[in-house]
Amino acid sequence: YSRNSIQKLFSYHNNSKTRLDLVVAVCKALDIDFPSIFDRKTGHYMFNNDLVNNLGTDYYLRNFVNRVQLEIKNNPRYSLKITTGLSESTISDLLNFKTRNPRVETLLKIAEGLNISISEMFR
Repeated sequence: YSRNSIQKLFSYHNNSKTRLDLVVAVCKALDIDFPSIFDRKTGHYMFNNDLVNNLGTDYYLRNFVNRVQLEIKNNPRYSLKITTGLSESTISDLLNFKTRNPRVETLLKIAEGLNISISEMFR
């Protein structure tokens, strides 16, 4: 990854525009459990080298999508579109795995629209 991409990740104003794969890679490099990075208020990060090194972007994306599908089982995607401000195609592409490396910003909007913490969405 480029130095610029990593700098954006750690920038307060641009970190949500970062792609999922970069965030997962940085967590692996720092030996941090990926979902725990979203628990900023606590400042506690889980360190588990074996777990972190074996889980990748696809794993976390599958967990996220499965959680979204579970939450919208009784609610149509249209209501998720309204609460998140995302287009139907963006949501559909993510849920159908056409988007393989979404922006963290998109995932944050969906979690917020479902009223679930982003860290919980990845577990």
